[in-house]
Amino acid sequence: MKSPARLVLVLVAVAAFGVRLVVRVGFGENYFWTNSYSDYYDLAQNVLAGKGLCFETTCAWWPPLYPLFLALTAVFGKHYLLIVIPQALIGTGTALLAFWIGKEIFGIRAGIIASIITAFYPYYVMHDTALQETGMITFFVALSVWLLLRASRLGRARDWFPAGAALGAIALTRASVAPFIPLALIWTIWVGASGSTRTRLNKAVFIVMALCVTVGPWLIRTWRVSGAPVLSSQTGRALWIGNNPETFSFYPYQSIDRSTVAAEEKPAAATEGKPPAAADITATATAEPKPAPAEEKPVIAQDKPAAVEEKPAATDDKPAIVEQKPAPAEEKPAIAQDKPAAVEEKSAAVDDKPVIVEQK
Repeated sequence: MKSPARLVLVLVAVAAFGVRLVVRVGFGENYFWTNSYSDYYDLAQNVLAGKGLCFETTCAWWPPLYPLFLALTAVFGKHYLLIVIPQALIGTGTALLAFWIGKEIFGIRAGIIASIITAFYPYYVMHDTALQETGMITFFVALSVWLLLRASRLGRARDWFPAGAALGAIALTRASVAPFIPLALIWTIWVGASGSTRTRLNKAVFIVMALCVTVGPWLIRTWRVSGAPVLSSQTGRALWIGNNPETFSFYPYQSIDRSTVAAEEKPAAATEGKPPAAADITATATAEPKPAPAEEKPVIAQDKPAAVEEKPAATDDKPAIVEQKPAPAEEKPAIAQDKPAAVEEKSAAVDDKPVIVEQK
């Protein structure tokens, strides 16, 4: 590499470190601790306290590399610059790796352009020094890509081992990026390695050996403590954190932890009758009136039986009218009884007649 390009690269590295440090200091320590993955630091403190990489009974929540890095910084005390400065250096390393990747594929000029973009990319500037593993995982991905390209160019079997170690570091930093590892193996066998099929497979074996050395102990440990050889026991939760309706309510401008808390509190607020979140006022305004008719329907349904009850009341009156009808029927016998009386009177009159006759 020519001296002018080297000078530019040095200036880019200094600028990358400086802009990350200045921006983070400008936001201040309070912002650093508030908008962060604070659970990572809690896990690091548990390591220093002798509790291991565990939250109470959960001992495989995150891969170990970033919490161990934080534990190393926490040995010297709890100050945000103890974390910010090393992570700014890691971000600077990412910018340098962008240069080496561009140089391997396209040449020095493309490498310098890639390095400048990486150095001043706003997302990297902000997140490389945040209390989260983003800067570290970006560095290890870039490192593994460069080492794979370098091993492919040099063609030596031993150069694939460092590439495999970098791939293992990816798995030990963020489990969600682990699917990149089998893709790297396929690329090595199909395109990256040179020689016959057997030679390519032999070179891929060096990557597998490096993975066993780096990732193997962690898988054995998680198997012992959780019953399964996993990189992380919260992969399902991580999928939900990154894809729930509240994911971007605070993230990426603030910590995704705040988005997670908002997503967890939303169902509780709906259950307890608390006011809905501001982001869902429109949705709840249209959704809340719907249950109202459902509550009124039972009231209408209760009125209908009342009307039904009134009808039997009306039918009860009808039998009262029917009961009055037999009354004339009872009077008829009275009339019938009167007729015999008349007959008796006639008889009486007949009886009188003989009396008169006897007087004559």
